[in-house]
Amino acid sequence: MTPLDRDLLDAFVPEFEAEAVRLAMVRDAPAAQRALDQLRAMAAALGAPSLVALVERTAQALEAQDWPALHAGAEALARQALAIGAAGEDQPLAEAAPPAEALMPEAPPPPDPDREMLDALAPEFAAACDRLAGAADPTAAGRAVDALRALAAASGLASLRLLAERAAPLLDPFDVAGLGALAAALAAQAARVVAHGAD
Repeated sequence: MTPLDRDLLDAFVPEFEAEAVRLAMVRDAPAAQRALDQLRAMAAALGAPSLVALVERTAQALEAQDWPALHAGAEALARQALAIGAAGEDQPLAEAAPPAEALMPEAPPPPDPDREMLDALAPEFAAACDRLAGAADPTAAGRAVDALRALAAASGLASLRLLAERAAPLLDPFDVAGLGALAAALAAQAARVVAHGAD
């Protein structure tokens, strides 16, 4: 594949990833369409066919009003952008996961996360933990939790995804102390992952 301009990538990847994370958090069609339009334009400007194809695939989920698929597509877009940034060139899209019943009983362990991906996600994850710890109401806490879930999914780190899922019962009823403790646990786990370079 033809290498992409490094300066363009360095400017593009953080913006694309941030827009993909925003798409992963939206709950209404107009906001989702705006985010998709922005992602479509950025993918075309970069000249990365895999991102163009993935945006169109994600747009089909919006047309069907399939929010879980839309959010999963947004997370895949963030991962793909980070992979392209790390490689310096467009990357082939991962094959769709096979049905659960087709999986082997003992799957190999997931590969260690990419160092550049970790370094890119770490400050955003820490900032989202801070927002969760300081949230004064369920709405602000919910937004922070959505951001943490999206970032954890984009990173492919199971430990962070599982921890983020623990927020649901703490949002209703609103448990300030519990959410603060969870934010601290998430930040500590993220720091351990970054330090060791593995989940």
